Amino acid sequence: MEVKSNPRWLDRKAVLKRYKVSNRTIDRWVEKKLFPAPKVIGEATQRWDAENDLEAYDRDPEAWKAEHANT
Repeated sequence: MEVKSNPRWLDRKAVLKRYKVSNRTIDRWVEKKLFPAPKVIGEATQRWDAENDLEAYDRDPEAWKAEHANT
């Protein structure tokens, strides 16, 4: 049985730094399904899954957008 490693979770500050964009830009991209949405971890905590969601986006942003456009 293959054991999947735990994803590396990034907070908003790390995502903003990684993509060199503003808070509003990330929010707008997520609203328009142009960027992976964060996972809700708690009442006031959101994190991005760097190992799965962000790496898939980074490999081919246009393919990621096309795949998620109708979800």
